[in-house]
Amino acid sequence: MNINESIVYILRKTSLNLNDIGKLEPEQFKDLYRELLQQESEDRYELYSFYNVLLSTIHNAPISKPRIMNQNDFYQLREPHKVEKPKNTLADLAQKKGIKLPKS
Repeated sequence: MNINESIVYILRKTSLNLNDIGKLEPEQFKDLYRELLQQESEDRYELYSFYNVLLSTIHNAPISKPRIMNQNDFYQLREPHKVEKPKNTLADLAQKKGIKLPKS
């Protein structure tokens, strides 16, 4: 996802405006973006889990030829994965090299 798509995504998911996003430092912007993705992933997981149980219950209702199914027959769920923070950020690398980054 490029920077413009990331900005639009943050604008859609939060109450921040474009000026507020422009004031964020790159590290804050990246952390906010990752946190939004993580929360959306967890929300989807809960929703899909609910629908899996619902669909398996509906499907297992009495019919002429019973076929027992479980929730995994409908969707293959994956646990939401946590994105680990990289060890060498741009700010860290610049500080090691003695480079001063401009403040946003």
